[in-house]
Amino acid sequence: AASLSYLLLKQSDLVGLISFSDRVLHYIPPRSRITHLHTLLNVLTELKTEGKSNISAVLNSFTEKISHRSLIIIISDFFDQVEKIIHQVQHFQFKKNEVILLHILDPYELTFPFETVTFFESMEDERRILADPKSIKAHYLSEMNYFLEQFKQSCFENQTDYWLIDSSLPMDQALIKFLARRESSLRPVYKTWDQPFSIIAIPAADLCCFQNI
Repeated sequence: AASLSYLLLKQSDLVGLISFSDRVLHYIPPRSRITHLHTLLNVLTELKTEGKSNISAVLNSFTEKISHRSLIIIISDFFDQVEKIIHQVQHFQFKKNEVILLHILDPYELTFPFETVTFFESMEDERRILADPKSIKAHYLSEMNYFLEQFKQSCFENQTDYWLIDSSLPMDQALIKFLARRESSLRPVYKTWDQPFSIIAIPAADLCCFQNI
């Protein structure tokens, strides 16, 4: 989020910030001065990955804040109903916005490498579950793979740019790969729009950014 904000501000785009959990927590109106980066970084630095998240509902609630044609970048684990998220994405696209989904997952979420009996703690509430990983690993990975394939296919059918990122990948490498793919698809993030505008929205554990086209 910070790196994307810097790149967009360097090309004089307006960049703002929205952070949220199951509701909007912070809203920083878009500005184009490079000094605005300090305001964005302060909010990013203070964010804590805690509390419940309801990404589909929050995306719907901040639709009114996007008053210009925009490039919207959403960074999240997207643990919500795929249909609800895609429905909201379609709403953005109907208004001529472009949407990019950066799907961030921990390698442990992707591979479930646990071997011994383990306490699993929820990051959204007080739940703790004691389980034998070996007895649930196959089912967990099956459900995770189904979720990822459903999400990826839905984005493909909806012509939404989707990028799955392993959080263990160094951020500079992840960003370079993302920008390279955008460049090869002839839709670079650093393209100069007629009315450049960007905003970043971040849930308790997720993030979204949008830029006017």
